[in-house]
Amino acid sequence: MSRSLALLLITVLVLSSLVMVGSVFAQSIPKPSVPEFTVNYVDHSYYVPPTYGTAPYTGDNITIQGGYTVDNRSIEFTIKNQPFTPYNDANGNLISLYYHVHAKGHYEKEWGTPYKYINSSDSEYTIASYTMGEHSINKILMEITIGDTLDFQVEAQVGYYTRVYTSLYQSYYNFTGVSSGWSETQTLTIGESQTPTPSPATTPSPLPSPYEIPIIGVAFIVIVFAAGLGLLIYLIKRK
Repeated sequence: MSRSLALLLITVLVLSSLVMVGSVFAQSIPKPSVPEFTVNYVDHSYYVPPTYGTAPYTGDNITIQGGYTVDNRSIEFTIKNQPFTPYNDANGNLISLYYHVHAKGHYEKEWGTPYKYINSSDSEYTIASYTMGEHSINKILMEITIGDTLDFQVEAQVGYYTRVYTSLYQSYYNFTGVSSGWSETQTLTIGESQTPTPSPATTPSPLPSPYEIPIIGVAFIVIVFAAGLGLLIYLIKRK
């Protein structure tokens, strides 16, 4: 083997190793496990009785305000957390664990994503509630009524969100990071008394340290490079 060919092969090996290092660091955000969760319909509505008084000029009993019902219904998600410690990446972005929910009518084919992301809590479970009825900011939850059946799925996300403005008053949240993929489907009939069936139980593996994956990857690349370099030196000496 000629010296020039050997140098060329070494150069190619070095460049390939650098590309692999870049790839490893680009993929350093660990992939979370598919989350376990339950979903419930919760009704804390209550009735406010009428108030009565006396007419100041006649002495008659009068109704000052009629009775009314305060609508306080919601859909509540209970999500089992997986071990994760937030950290800042090289660009200063806070890498955190989130959950994202999407839903559809039970007899629909297409899933929608009407729900904002959920920040994970520091406890064993993350609990998130979405208001129903006329006070809901969500169109789907504003329109559904007793007896309607919905399907829900949840995915875990590790990364960060940024708010993107499309106009002065309109915006959306863009996610950068790694997602677990969607969970098994949970079906909920609004108003029914039910014992929720959780998604199949799994034991979430602790997410790797943010530095663990790059270190392992770089160590592997260094070993491959050293082995290739040693082989080239051996071939040159034989020549």
